[in-house]
Amino acid sequence: MNFRLGFLAASLLSLLCLFAPAPASASNIVLNGDFSAGGASWSTTSDFYGYSFWGFAGEQVGTNPATVPVAFTGCNPAYAACTDINAALDNQADLFQTLSTKPGDSYTLSFQYSPGGGTINELLALFGSAQAIALVNLPASDVNLAPYTVSGLVANSTTTELDFLAQTNYGFVALTDVSVVDNGHIIPEPSTLVLLGSGMALIAALAGRKHFV
Repeated sequence: MNFRLGFLAASLLSLLCLFAPAPASASNIVLNGDFSAGGASWSTTSDFYGYSFWGFAGEQVGTNPATVPVAFTGCNPAYAACTDINAALDNQADLFQTLSTKPGDSYTLSFQYSPGGGTINELLALFGSAQAIALVNLPASDVNLAPYTVSGLVANSTTTELDFLAQTNYGFVALTDVSVVDNGHIIPEPSTLVLLGSGMALIAALAGRKHFV
């Protein structure tokens, strides 16, 4: 391989390293995600008379005998202040926290959730303006905390609001172990991939030309 070919190869390798996804960070950027400190670091609606509120307590959830700290809401759709979450998001029991994020990075949201014992139960998680997950009318018998994970949530700003909106028509829904982890920068734009591909093709062509000359 001559000097020019080696220089081209080294340049393209540098570009590939530049645009490669960054190593995943294991650190959770949510503060007090397990609610061990009650509602610290979280903001919430508090319309008690409309049953549109979040509370924080140690609870025995479902058939699990252990008492765990959770955020819970009894937002009841029988009240005007708590209608269907997809119809009027602003009227729901809203639990939220503003996260420090990196624009263009991809994030993974995980949490544990119990839908309580109501036949109507809904939980909507928003990452910024994007809907991360909607859990609607899970079986009423499914009252134990269960894990949920959503990947590929992309930040568009240096701050991103994480929102949980929920309701039930019986008892309380419960939420805990909320985590958001930064997975690094997303895959390069298609135009970048085309540029890299063209460069690799040029190297292959030059290598073939040298071989047959």
